Amino acid sequence: MKTEVKNKKRRKYRKHKKDIPSLINRNDLVDKLIKSLSEMSGYSGNQLYEVTTHDASWWRSIAVYILVQEFEWTQEASGKAFGISAAAVNHILNKFDNILEKDEADIRLKPYLEKAINDVVL
Repeated sequence: MKTEVKNKKRRKYRKHKKDIPSLINRNDLVDKLIKSLSEMSGYSGNQLYEVTTHDASWWRSIAVYILVQEFEWTQEASGKAFGISAAAVNHILNKFDNILEKDEADIRLKPYLEKAINDVVL
């Protein structure tokens, strides 16, 4: 019996520094994102960086996902902003893509993503 191999859609990978978005307000963007997530989560900004509990890492993962998907940061740059390796960022992106494909995304993820993006953009 042959097993059927499922082909995954590959994410674009930037190889050159010139492809990294040149943002003058890079620190402001991360600060606004941390402020928004700290209001939603109840953690302070420093706790989101330092605490290693499952809840805090979930909120960091949301921040990394927003930076990569909405603001087109590279996986490496968004990982460096939160002290995460590029491989871990790739794992986070795959995990959130799988969640967004399912029905549970309406409860677990979408409201937080939308509010955080609106807080940063507005």
